[in-house]
Amino acid sequence: MKAAVLKLKAQKIPTPLEREDQEAYFQWLYFVRYEGMRLWDHAYAIPNGAYRGADRRKAAIQTDYLMRQGLKPGYPDVNVDIPVAPYHGLRIEFKRIGAPKPDADQIAWHDRLRSQGYFVAVCYGLKEAQTITIAYFRLQGAPP
Repeated sequence: MKAAVLKLKAQKIPTPLEREDQEAYFQWLYFVRYEGMRLWDHAYAIPNGAYRGADRRKAAIQTDYLMRQGLKPGYPDVNVDIPVAPYHGLRIEFKRIGAPKPDADQIAWHDRLRSQGYFVAVCYGLKEAQTITIAYFRLQGAPP
């Protein structure tokens, strides 16, 4: 009698969406402390690229409404407002792993923020954002 051979088919794990990585990042920030401060308490997201529904007309109306209130295209997704010399705070542009590079609006914002003393990073995925965050809070005045 022949032994039965079990053939397993490898399944590809899908790349997390940008919003999934960002959500996991905020969950992680809840447990990370710097000089006694929980990072989560000093971090917030800017919903510039938020999904506003399938109805294009309603989405355009909502986007216009938000822009009149000050929403600016290209501003980084995540801000952590704790200064670490020589920087005023951390700004992270989240990108899905494999996503294209930042667009012109994003690059312009990154340049403006850097010129004003902010640490700005483009992070492709959760692990990269965590690595950058850890590096930022260990800088203690080291040049970029």
